[in-house]
Amino acid sequence: MKRSDLEHILRASKGITGETEFIVIGSQAILGPFPDAPRVLRQSMEADLYPRYRPELSELIEGSLAAIRSSIRLSAIGLTGFRRTPRPCQQIGRDGSLR
Repeated sequence: MKRSDLEHILRASKGITGETEFIVIGSQAILGPFPDAPRVLRQSMEADLYPRYRPELSELIEGSLAAIRSSIRLSAIGLTGFRRTPRPCQQIGRDGSLR
């Protein structure tokens, strides 16, 4: 997946939910800070996400998967809406260690 594919998914998710901020989980989250990440890091064609402030809307995203897929030029892209309660996570230091 390329960053442009992820951006398209986010725009479609915004259109479905009306939300403007999303949490991207999993391997495609690398495309945020590193849009030109090495190909080996962006092999997955799935994007896992949920609306930042309204995670319950992830079910709406997941239910609208067919509509999102039909509007994406790569039909192999998958999307999963996650229903998660945001929680603190570990940070990765510049040296690669978890904090």
